[in-house]
Amino acid sequence: MTSKHSADSSATRTKPNIQKAVTLKTKLEVIKQHECDEGSTLIRKQLSLAAFTVTTINKHTEEIKQAAENVTCM
Repeated sequence: MTSKHSADSSATRTKPNIQKAVTLKTKLEVIKQHECDEGSTLIRKQLSLAAFTVTTINKHTEEIKQAAENVTCM
């Protein structure tokens, strides 16, 4: 009787994606570059971000700007 799975099946598994938190400073940089009419592709390559991350930041521009105004320096 043959097995459906090979003995090396654990070796072919990929690592799960690790989520990174994007800092407020980085988000503001994305917004600044977007407002200067830089393309999303260029922004994400310069800052090493995923395309969806840049899109999400651009969608939430107003909320991010409000959060930046409410930040207190320590």
